Amino acid sequence: MTISGGTFLAAGSSGMAMAPSADSAQVSVQFTVSSTIAVGTVLSIVDSSGTVVATFTTSKQTQSVVYSDAGIVNGQTYTLTSGGAAGTTVLGGLASGGTAGGTTLTTAVAGEQTSSEMGPGGGGMGGGGGQRP
Repeated sequence: MTISGGTFLAAGSSGMAMAPSADSAQVSVQFTVSSTIAVGTVLSIVDSSGTVVATFTTSKQTQSVVYSDAGIVNGQTYTLTSGGAAGTTVLGGLASGGTAGGTTLTTAVAGEQTSSEMGPGGGGMGGGGGQRP
């Protein structure tokens, strides 16, 4: 998939995670954590200056988060935190602003996708899993 604008948030299991293509007109940041984040947890995405970019409340168990909006800067490091408080609701569990939680879950660099769509000739589903083309 490619992102040409707007706001995008995807959260779910890490086994099926797919980041937007590097060919997207808008940059995204992808976080993957080693342990499962519980339903109802407030997560915050914080930029390198400490500003909360977005907050959201998980509606299912989560290990992978992909976020994109016009304010995400390619090459900048972002931090995913838990706890804190959600800001003004935008849609569903996504909110703008809010306060960052005190627990850092992981960091990621915008534009450095760790999993993405397979291109032509990319392998199929091999012994135990894979990605959807």
